[in-house]
Amino acid sequence: MSLHWPACLSMDESERQATQLLMAELAGDTQQAILDEAAGRVSGGSVRNPKGFLRGLIKRAIGGEFVATGYAQTQAERRGGRVQQGAPTVTKRPADRSVPPSCPQTAEPSSAKPSTTSPEEARAAREQCLRKLGLWPAGGKNSLNSH
Repeated sequence: MSLHWPACLSMDESERQATQLLMAELAGDTQQAILDEAAGRVSGGSVRNPKGFLRGLIKRAIGGEFVATGYAQTQAERRGGRVQQGAPTVTKRPADRSVPPSCPQTAEPSSAKPSTTSPEEARAAREQCLRKLGLWPAGGKNSLNSH
């Protein structure tokens, strides 16, 4: 599945690849719902740290706690899609705003190729990414894998 990356997240290619590694164990429709949710919240003005918020959504999804809201649905509709069946949703939609969206979607999908990485390699790469982002606990035990 090709992901549509919201411009408002201001992510370069290496950050996109790191984010894709973090989301590797999630279904493609859930990955897109996470990106749509982040874009909707950022464009709604309720997020100060877009990349940190995105990482939080990914953590929740890995823990089985992510629920897409109307923000995700609105963003999906803006890019000509919809939140997929596999991504849990909440039917409450965000309040209509008269301000134009500040988060345009990129037109081209990600150029990342499908991976044939083993689960162990993916886990090691995810750990490396988390360490670089300063999200890996000092004790070396990752709370994402404790479920």
